[in-house]
Amino acid sequence: MPLLEGALAHLVCRHVRQLEGGDHEIVIGEVVRHTEPDFDLLECLNPETDQCVITNVCRLKSVLTEARDTFLDELDRYTLADLTTRSAQSAAFKSIPILHG
Repeated sequence: MPLLEGALAHLVCRHVRQLEGGDHEIVIGEVVRHTEPDFDLLECLNPETDQCVITNVCRLKSVLTEARDTFLDELDRYTLADLTTRSAQSAAFKSIPILHG
């Protein structure tokens, strides 16, 4: 995978949708999944760290898991293009030093 020298970050993309002309879309939910280390709001959401004595009878874990999944599913409905205008996109991308030398 080619990386840009001096870049602040990089994303590993997977094919989600293809547009006419071979372009691609940046799906916001995918970006969030790859840039956030975890979504463990409580220790019980991570089996490796769960020390909670009421985990087996508590419904909060399933409620938070469902809320997280719903949140990410909603973000999957949007692309970077949906959230920016063409002129704003162009100006923002041109402001990234690595893209225009």
